[in-house]
Amino acid sequence: MFMFLLIFARTVFPRTWQELTAHSYFILPSLSDAIKDIQGAAQYLIKQGCKKVGITGFCMGGSLSLAAAALVPEVSAAAPFYGIPPPSLANVSTIKIPVQCHFGSQDVSNTANPTEYGKLRDLLDAGGVDYEFYEYDAGHAFTNPNSANYNKTIAELSVGRMIDFMKKHLN
Repeated sequence: MFMFLLIFARTVFPRTWQELTAHSYFILPSLSDAIKDIQGAAQYLIKQGCKKVGITGFCMGGSLSLAAAALVPEVSAAAPFYGIPPPSLANVSTIKIPVQCHFGSQDVSNTANPTEYGKLRDLLDAGGVDYEFYEYDAGHAFTNPNSANYNKTIAELSVGRMIDFMKKHLN
């Protein structure tokens, strides 16, 4: 679902990221609707024979993957990249599955900067969540090759870690 929204958004607003975000309320579902879609997708995969379902995402997708970890019982592991859900969507301290977080120490975004992910770590600790936390010397969107913050070495390292984490927890 998220990939479809990105393709759709780029078709409608192809010029700048600022233009996309200024008009995204026309094309993006509410976060709670997105969680329902994630749950439906996870249920479908389980009905198709998957024993476990993992989730990852980047930026808003990272927020949604953490929220799904707290809210979608069909999800068995989550690996968010530089995204934190608002408390009104999910209480991350209630997560009962393994989580692997990836954030950049140079992130200046409003929602995934070091102050915000410090609060996230406090909540995960308070809830006794089983998590790994990786902090990289990078800015927001460090895995996105179209971002000014892209860092190939860190992108490959972080995605490799995520793949190993998923193999460990979904086998």
